[in-house]
Amino acid sequence: MFSQNEVKMKCVFFAVCFRPITAFSRTPVSQVACGSQHSVALTKDGQVYTWGVDSRGQLGLGKKTPVVHSPEQVRGLCSVPVVEITAGGEQSFGLSVSGSVFSWGRNHRGQLGLGDTEDRHTPTHVHSLDMKKTVHVSCGEDHTAVLTKDGAVFTFGSGQHGQLGHNSFRDELRPRLVAEFWGSKVTQVACGRHHTLALTESKKIYSFGCGEQGQLGRGKKNHRAVPLPVQLPPGNYTYVMNERSHLNDDNEESNSATVTQLTVDDMVNKWTSECDSNSWKNTKHEIQRTFSSASTVNKSFLDRSRDKHFQTSSKFCGLDFTAVQRAFTKLLQKDQVEATIIHLLPTLNPAPVGVEGLRIYLLLNELLHVVQEHKQSSKLAEAVAAAVHRLSADSLRVLGTSHCSSGTLMWHALSVLMSPETFRPDSAVKNMLQVLQYMYNVSICYSYFPTQEHRRYFLFGVLCGMALYNQSIIHLPFPLALFKKLLDVKPSLDDLTEFSPSVGQCLKSILEEYSEERHLKALAKGTSNGSMLIVQQVAKEFVDAYINYAFKASVERVFCEFKRGFFQVCDPAVVKLFQPDQLQRVLVGTEVNDWTKLKQSTVYKGQYSTNHPTILMFWEVFDELTEDQKTALLRKCFIEIYTF
Repeated sequence: MFSQNEVKMKCVFFAVCFRPITAFSRTPVSQVACGSQHSVALTKDGQVYTWGVDSRGQLGLGKKTPVVHSPEQVRGLCSVPVVEITAGGEQSFGLSVSGSVFSWGRNHRGQLGLGDTEDRHTPTHVHSLDMKKTVHVSCGEDHTAVLTKDGAVFTFGSGQHGQLGHNSFRDELRPRLVAEFWGSKVTQVACGRHHTLALTESKKIYSFGCGEQGQLGRGKKNHRAVPLPVQLPPGNYTYVMNERSHLNDDNEESNSATVTQLTVDDMVNKWTSECDSNSWKNTKHEIQRTFSSASTVNKSFLDRSRDKHFQTSSKFCGLDFTAVQRAFTKLLQKDQVEATIIHLLPTLNPAPVGVEGLRIYLLLNELLHVVQEHKQSSKLAEAVAAAVHRLSADSLRVLGTSHCSSGTLMWHALSVLMSPETFRPDSAVKNMLQVLQYMYNVSICYSYFPTQEHRRYFLFGVLCGMALYNQSIIHLPFPLALFKKLLDVKPSLDDLTEFSPSVGQCLKSILEEYSEERHLKALAKGTSNGSMLIVQQVAKEFVDAYINYAFKASVERVFCEFKRGFFQVCDPAVVKLFQPDQLQRVLVGTEVNDWTKLKQSTVYKGQYSTNHPTILMFWEVFDELTEDQKTALLRKCFIEIYTF
């Protein structure tokens, strides 16, 4: 254990003895930030490292260790595309490429912006700043200022000295807009220990907060709770502005999307072009650097038109899927891309902070789609199934509600795994089916808390829809009535007879007993009266009611779940082009048994061969069976082999 004095002495010792940090000897660092007794570093591949005193959680490691002597990765942000880091007194911040803000550390004055005063030991998403287009964060000792791309300033934390600029000395637990800048566009903001400075587009500097040492630049040593201009002496001044906080003019901003996309396309074309061995070696390293980090992948292919990626939420992922499809179609020509991604998937954080950390799964959706079109191996789909299965329940629900995914990630993964060329009963399919239970946890039809049974019917519908989508014939021993109901065709008595021959025959007997033909015969014999017509009508109503109950009322809830799952995958307009019997044949196939061809095409493994005594005995017995017995035997063998 170290006392505060011992920690300070060690900090002073290392400050005068400059030494390289060996942890970063092979890792390029793009940014560093210092708090009062802790340090933060951001690497070029978007990973955040911290070290120093961790008394209030300012390292974000989730540990209760008082001091960390060497850099450790902040695992909570490993999938988040962080582009800026900031450190205050005993708090730290990370800013993502799409403006999401994450805070951790001391929070006794609300300086984390989370609406309370509890410390955080791991990065926590500041939801109040979502979709504000945040481009810069600055920290004081116990207050924070945030700058948006539109030039607005939000402050929160301690207001003891007026450093928040709200014309009060109260603390703010959530980000609050500095109203005094209304009408002015702020281009840069910086926090001191207890004061704040802002630079506007008109080149004016405003200051507010503690002025005991003259740090406000107004010639007086009193506190100011509102932004006031700094009185600079006459003369010409040059302002050196930080690239991250500088806002482009309208012309540059309008072209940013084009320039960025051209850069992505040029990079992809370079990777896929013919080159010599030395150039390919460099290209291979570039591909590995790009796709070996979830953070790097998650900040690629952003939809920068009109700053759309700043609107990232659980409903919008902020990706340009046109660019994604174009790039992946080309990139899949290189095996290195798929191999690198497969190697990356096991390292993904199962509980990423924020929506941006989940972008990689939506990108994988498009990659799987390309894989499926090119009929490549199922290795990637298996790796994706395992990676998604490791996700937390909350992350799975975000994927399930995202309009960009709509379940298509699991749809494509299962489609690849279920294709005739690759299907096998392994854990990948089982993992995907378990994932679907989390993604579709809510029944839209009837209840916000459906029973487990109803969820299973929904998932079974999804699975059947995937089989149809992937043109996979499956053993689905359902009568024609099911396919009629899927196409909104009313089932008949013949359908009930197919489903239950005994019940169907009984109902037919009732109708025959009171049929119109028998009524006419009775009239001819003079043995009928008017009441027989009434009984005939009642019998018909009874049979209709029985059919309605059997195929609608008794199964309405579970069939609604099955149908909803089926059309979650398949387009209803396309499916309804089929007649019920056609849809049944497409999904189930037509049973044609060519036993001779089966015998000739059978492959034997291990010690068995065509002439093995056991094999010869099997076919001898098999040939003596009837058609129905042969079919039943093979069906039983198939079900036992593929049950998981």
